[in-house]
Amino acid sequence: MNRTTRLMILAAAMLGVTACDNAKQAEQAQETQGEHAQQAAQDQAELTAEQRQEQAKLVQEQQKDQRDIAKDEAKDNNDLARGKTDMNEVREEHAENAKDRQELTKEQLEDRADLAKKQAEERADLNKDQVEQRTKDGKKVNEAAAKADGERADLVKDSREELRDLDHRVSELQNKAQAATVEEKNKVATALTGWTSKREAAERDIEALNSVTATNLNRAKDAVKKQLSALDKTLDKAENAL
Repeated sequence: MNRTTRLMILAAAMLGVTACDNAKQAEQAQETQGEHAQQAAQDQAELTAEQRQEQAKLVQEQQKDQRDIAKDEAKDNNDLARGKTDMNEVREEHAENAKDRQELTKEQLEDRADLAKKQAEERADLNKDQVEQRTKDGKKVNEAAAKADGERADLVKDSREELRDLDHRVSELQNKAQAATVEEKNKVATALTGWTSKREAAERDIEALNSVTATNLNRAKDAVKKQLSALDKTLDKAENAL
């Protein structure tokens, strides 16, 4: 193994670790984005349920107040029917009840408006927070994906260069073997048995790094590294035959 090849293998190994880390970070960013989306949906559902409970409670309270006034009116009418009170008192009570009902209606409308305003503000605040979170998550996902893609591209580029360096060595070996003895040529040929198929497999796996998932990237990178190392050792053996 010559110095250039050793340096390229070392660089590819270091870059491979970085690319795998970045790919995992991109995958984790997507998972976090999904978790935040689920939490956002849950928060929206919880807020809706809470607001509905508030609305139902207000309606119940207002209905009770209306029933209380109706009971007072019914009592006044009953007292009048039984002669327990005179008409003037009943009229005064009716007027008072009418006034109370009017004030209660006004108060209830104001309470409903206040509740609607408060709930609208709560929904607006929650939506604002969730939009900000989605924006942050999207930015992190895009940044992580871009970084991972860049590092992945560098890994593929360096692996291709290492493969081209091996091809160049093969070419030099073949040229050198032309002047060798028959015995030496046979040793070289034996050492290079299966070279073409192994080299093609390595090239396919290098190109596959572009599409492999983050979960499988480390395994794929190690496989490419082993293939290139095996090709390099095969060449070392063939070169030593001359």
